[in-house]
Amino acid sequence: MTKRTGKPVGRPKISLDEFPKGWKEELARMGSEGMLDIDAKVYLHISNDTFTRMMAEEPEFSEAISIMRQLSHSWWARLPRQAFGTGTSKQMNSNLYALVMRNKFKDEWNSAESKIDITTQGDKLDSNKKIEIEIVKKIIDGDQSK
Repeated sequence: MTKRTGKPVGRPKISLDEFPKGWKEELARMGSEGMLDIDAKVYLHISNDTFTRMMAEEPEFSEAISIMRQLSHSWWARLPRQAFGTGTSKQMNSNLYALVMRNKFKDEWNSAESKIDITTQGDKLDSNKKIEIEIVKKIIDGDQSK
C-alpha cells in the first residue's frame, strides 16, 4: 500500500538476511528439544502473519521449519518410549500426551479418526425438509437379511 506520495507505507517485508547468524542451525536445535513453531516465532521476532507469509514465499525458511517440526515430532514421540524403557510410564499423563500430539501433529495423529462425508449430490440443503441418511454397512458372515 502506498500513500499519494508514492512512498511505501508500513515496515518493509522481513527477509532471511535479517535473521540472526546461524538461524537454521538454531531452529534445528530447538526442534531437537521438542520446541514448536511458537518458539521459532519468538526466537526470530516475527509475527504469525510474517511466519505464514515466509512459509509460502521463502523455500529456505519453509525447509528449515519443516526440519524443526520433524525434529520436534521425534522428540515428542520419544517421550513414551523413554518412559516405558525406564519404567516410569505409569507417571505419564497419557490423556494430556495424546491431546498434545493430536493438536500439534494433526496429520500424523488424527489419521485414525473416522471422517464422515455428507453430500447432497449437488442439491441445496433445505432446513425445512427431512434429512435421510443411508448407512452403508458391509455384510458380515454372508447374512444378507440384516
